[in-house]
Amino acid sequence: MTSTTSILYFIVLAVPTTAFLFPPAPAPPPMPCCAPPPPPPCPPPCPPPCPPPCPPPPPPCPCGGRKKREAIIPVVKTHDDMPCPQEHWLPIIDKYITSDSKTSAKAIQTEMFEEFGHKFFVSCDKRHSKELPFLANGDGYCMREQKEVRCIVVALNN
Repeated sequence: MTSTTSILYFIVLAVPTTAFLFPPAPAPPPMPCCAPPPPPPCPPPCPPPCPPPCPPPPPPCPCGGRKKREAIIPVVKTHDDMPCPQEHWLPIIDKYITSDSKTSAKAIQTEMFEEFGHKFFVSCDKRHSKELPFLANGDGYCMREQKEVRCIVVALNN
């Protein structure tokens, strides 16, 4: 082997071995030129959750007064004359009929409105004849006679 060949073999084998046995020094880190950028800003806070839906309103309170009863109670009419189909009105009418027809009418109307919360037509007069003919297409009336005074009470639509 000649010296040139030996040198070539040496170079071919020695160069990779040198890199393995003596690795090159790492490059120095780059010099920082300025401060690192600040972190991104925090996102805005989440809005508060929606409040729960409102509960349904409470039922109307019957506070502060007595319960109003139904003014007209339907009845079954028969072929007989029925001077007062609303018998539950009779105690009020009987209580307030006096010999004075004007006072009777006002007192009956006031008490009927207080008791039932409806408007009523009330007419009272001295009884002059035995009969007082009238026609009614409904049940919302009552005729009563006492102390020579006859009163007719008729419920009106509100």
